[in-house]
Formats: sequence, structure tokens, C-alpha cells
Amino acid sequence: MKSILFTLIFLLCLNGSKAQDVKTLEVVEQMIDAIDRSENMTFNIVSKERIEGKLMTSKFRVKLSLAPRKTYMYSETPNPGAEILYNPDLYGADKALIFPGYRLTPNVKLDIKGKLMMRNQHHCLTNMGFLLLKDIVIYAKEKAGAEFDQVFKLKEDVEFDGAMHYQLLILDPTYSTTTYTVQSGEDIFSIAQKFKICEYTIIELNNNVSGFNDLSEGMEIIIPTSYAPTSTILINKENFLPLKQVMEDDKGIFEQYEFFNLEVLPTFNENTFSPDNKEYGF
Repeated sequence: MKSILFTLIFLLCLNGSKAQDVKTLEVVEQMIDAIDRSENMTFNIVSKERIEGKLMTSKFRVKLSLAPRKTYMYSETPNPGAEILYNPDLYGADKALIFPGYRLTPNVKLDIKGKLMMRNQHHCLTNMGFLLLKDIVIYAKEKAGAEFDQVFKLKEDVEFDGAMHYQLLILDPTYSTTTYTVQSGEDIFSIAQKFKICEYTIIELNNNVSGFNDLSEGMEIIIPTSYAPTSTILINKENFLPLKQVMEDDKGIFEQYEFFNLEVLPTFNENTFSPDNKEYGF
């Protein structure tokens, strides 16, 4: 009798575990689908990124189009009133127009991957939005394979910004570092994209790399084997978008991004990404 009871309990637990795995996978796939459908967005973002051992906070109001990619950003901190306009139709794919935030100060066009634009940043502005996270999650899912249930953990009903969210925890027990030889034509940005890792992590792991443009062909560098050992993502239960993202390593929080006042598929007009917009300071 005890043996039968134990068997029934075991089967119930096993079936419950499998059901949870299916639920987790469904939430992951719904998030990916929601990201793919969100071609236009407006939101406020509060980001915290570890720079030289300290978490640096920035706050922006953002208008974002993904098809084609265009971005308007208004800085609340650390440079109040500064504005950024990225519109390849006007300035090319590698430049952005910057209003420094001071009247009588001229606008400037800067290389989006240059030293000034990347100062105290983890990512280029063309990574704004959710597409980078989508790539990170897909890579983690493919890498996990049959161990999906060991890597992806789901928790229901976590509150953030007054709404209920799923909490998706991604654990990489195999996270480590490896040596990589820089190939012809590669830079930090292309290597990060190739291996789905953070650009800034490469700088942090290599004492001989002080900036985003310091690599050369043949250099041996240290890179991580995945984006982070631990990633915590809060997925809104209504729109399935990842409105809070926290990446951690052995030193603690490496990155944290929080999205507020999100509007999906707003109506943009011809002046939304134009310096002639009367609401902007350009």
C-alpha cells in the first residue's frame, strides 16, 4: 500500500513538473512573439549598468521604430535635457544627431559606436528595445536543449509597477570564460553579436582593452561563454513584454533595465524622427 501511494505521489510530482516546463516554454515563446510584433514603441527606461565597478543610472524617454530602425531619446539623467536622434535616412546608419541640452549650443553629429557616444554605456543605441534580450533568450534556450527545465525557471504573480508579471529566471550552470582570437574585420560589437554576449563584458574581462574600438586582428581576448550566469526577467502578463531585466554575475548586478509607461504600436508621423519636430530642442 505504501509502495503504491509513493508511486502515485511520484507520478503526480513528475506530471506537475512536466506541466510547469510546458508552461515555462509557452511563456518564453509568447514573449518572443510579443517582441516580434512590437515594431513601434514609446517608453521610459531606467537603466543601471556597472561601469568600472559602480552601477551608473540613466533615465530616458524613448520613441522607437524598428521597421526601419529610428530612435528619439530625451535624457532625464545624467544629462538632463540632452536629446538623441537616430535616423539613417537623414544621417546614415553610423551617425546620430545630438542636442546637448543647452540653448545656443550647436547640435553635433556623432558616431554611434564612437568614444563619446559609448562613454559610460554597455550598448550601442541600436540595441535599444527588446530585440537584444530576445536573442539572448533564444540562444540560452538552444544551448539548454534537453536541460531546459534546469536552466529556465518560472514563477507566477510577481508585482512590478502596479501590474502582475511572470518572473523568468535563466540560470547558466556552465557559465565561464574562454580565449578567443580576433578575426579580420571584427570588433567588440560584432564579436558580442556573434556570441550573444555583452560588449562591455569584453572590456571588463580584458585589461588590455580599454575601449570599444581597441581590438585588432590576431589579438587574444577573454570572452564569456554566455551573456550572464543569472538573468531575471519580469514578463508582463497582459502584453508579454519583458519590462524588467536584471543580469547578475559573481560580483552582483551587472545590468538592470526597467521599462515604464510603455505604449506599443503608437502612431508615428513624418516629424516623429525629424529634427524639425517643434517638441524637440534640435
